[in-house]
Amino acid sequence: MRSLSIVLLATTAFVASLPASAQSVDDAGAVELEDRVADFVEDWFLTQPNVSHQWDGDLEATVSGNSYILSIPSSTLQIDNDDHRGLPEVFGELPAFEATVTPLHNGWQLAEWIYPSPIVLFDPRDDDERVTIRYASEDNSVVIAPEYSVVMDADVTVNDITATLTGVPIPLTIEEITIASQTDESGEAPHTYDASSIVTLANLNFDAGREGRVTLQSLELSGATERQRFDLLADVEERLRGLDPESEEYVLAFIDILRETEGEKWLGEVDFNVALEEFAVATDDATGSIESFVFGMTAEDLDEDVAQLGFRLEAIDFSSTDIPSEFLRVVPTHATLEIEAADTPIDAISRELYALLGDAPSDEELFGPKGRRANVDAGMPDLRDFDPMVFFDIVMNSETQVIVEDLFIEAPIGYVTAEGTISPDPQAAMQVVASIDLAIAGLPEMIAFAQETGGEAAQAAGLASALSAMGRDGVDEDGVAIKEFDLELTATGQVLLNGNDMSAMMGMFQ
Repeated sequence: MRSLSIVLLATTAFVASLPASAQSVDDAGAVELEDRVADFVEDWFLTQPNVSHQWDGDLEATVSGNSYILSIPSSTLQIDNDDHRGLPEVFGELPAFEATVTPLHNGWQLAEWIYPSPIVLFDPRDDDERVTIRYASEDNSVVIAPEYSVVMDADVTVNDITATLTGVPIPLTIEEITIASQTDESGEAPHTYDASSIVTLANLNFDAGREGRVTLQSLELSGATERQRFDLLADVEERLRGLDPESEEYVLAFIDILRETEGEKWLGEVDFNVALEEFAVATDDATGSIESFVFGMTAEDLDEDVAQLGFRLEAIDFSSTDIPSEFLRVVPTHATLEIEAADTPIDAISRELYALLGDAPSDEELFGPKGRRANVDAGMPDLRDFDPMVFFDIVMNSETQVIVEDLFIEAPIGYVTAEGTISPDPQAAMQVVASIDLAIAGLPEMIAFAQETGGEAAQAAGLASALSAMGRDGVDEDGVAIKEFDLELTATGQVLLNGNDMSAMMGMFQ
């Protein structure tokens, strides 16, 4: 799978990161386009230490009206898996294709192409065993901003992906993979953009018969940023180009960039989501499935003194035949968690992180007079005295508030829901104060189940019974009977349940 990912990524790289060429369409611009695409591809593979690339011919750009026709020859990839025990090296053959590159009025460039098919993977020690990957593709396009070396807009689709091994179908199919993105000026400051992107995979099916089956209706990765500084990101890309991400040179160069950009605001807001629909796994021994799973993170006001951070997790209808039938009543089928960290002192935390980096060394200290590594320790921040409590103290002495917006756990036997706030307070006995509203449906049934189970569960049932007696009777919006609890942790260290001090009771059950 890693080999296939590298092959597809490499194919996209040829057109998705085309460097700048002269905006006038002429022979000189064609030559520049050829040279810069070749340089980019070479630099890209320098960052992939286990992958090498060889063109089977020459890149050629020709003038066609107001555009260039960029002819990309077939090529071969060698993927070395020596560090992965038991896996051989893999070769990949990428077919030739053409891209139309059109300069736009704002200095950006539009690249349009059709993905070639098929891609072939093989082990050179056993040339008879070849994996041939076929798919359909048409009307792909990206808009590149050469000044930032990034894709601003994209519309890429690959359909009906199938594979064969020496002519025999591999039981893995994917209906569609799509990539889409859009970028616009934010209007906040020069070089500052709002961007959104989405990657989707539809209808993956792997059916290996008795060995197992995996199905996935859809997988979606989406993200959005606001007020992102593309000039800073372009500088990072330029200075790290060609460096192995696992090397000390890469780490030192990145630290050096952070030191130089201290105080700069890289972006304002972030929204990232992963969504999975109808995933199922089946073997001879067991099956497992989940109807829906969503993971999301948000961050607002990252370019202000305080930021708002959010986290969301939701899972619906998950099941497995590995679960004993007697426990099915209490296994959650729906869970949701939404938390916000309001007024997080992001600026103060950032200043402390920059302080840890220390002063930037000179290039000669880092790399020596001829560009060779001189002294690793000269460039690395000294983290031996790093104290994580410094960041804890920053948060504890701030106005940060953790808001539990929604906690919901549902099982056939009942459900639990909660919301409330937790706030730091250095003067409080427990250094935090909290207020949580809790509601439970099916609590008597839960207590009875725990008593039947015995052991520690039965002991917990005793405490739950005592707490249940202190709860308020109520009904939810569907008319279901619930028990309501107001939990409070006070500045003096008291734990109050519906106004009753729980200290003595909790001591009895310790």
